Amino acid sequence: PVAVDARAIPNVKRIVVFADFNTIPIAVDFTPEKAAAYIAFNMKLDQSTAIRAAVQLEDGRWLVNSAKGKAAGGGCSTPPRSRVNDSWAKHLGEMRGNLKVAASQDGKAANKRMALTIRHPMDTGLVENNPIYYIDKIALQADGNGGESVALGRLLTYASLSEDPGFYFVMPA
Repeated sequence: PVAVDARAIPNVKRIVVFADFNTIPIAVDFTPEKAAAYIAFNMKLDQSTAIRAAVQLEDGRWLVNSAKGKAAGGGCSTPPRSRVNDSWAKHLGEMRGNLKVAASQDGKAANKRMALTIRHPMDTGLVENNPIYYIDKIALQADGNGGESVALGRLLTYASLSEDPGFYFVMPA
């Protein structure tokens, strides 16, 4: 699992997460519009490597940090489990999610944690007879008080995400 928490950094415009020596280096490019500058997810790694989070500020500056990601090998070049038993087509695109409200010490709602999982093989195209096939965009939206759609965040995703990708976000209370 990879988690990037940039909530303590003011004016975050974008969060890009990538793995240095991965066959498909970029995992996500997250624009937290109304959402907090926080994202967590799982990704495939071909080998142990540095996983970096680059946070772009509104003034264009970038802040970068990294952690060591360990892998046994295979990652992007291993077929998804669902391709082996051919069950992926029956469940393709199914989603599940939940929203949990975390209370602060004074009992008021501090934030909302949103979990989202999407059933998808996230094929990298690196396995013979499995063409590239992955989710490339996710828009997080909510209904506003007047019924209008409110943009919470935008996510560009890449084939290095794990099969049936799961995401965690923090929304304002």
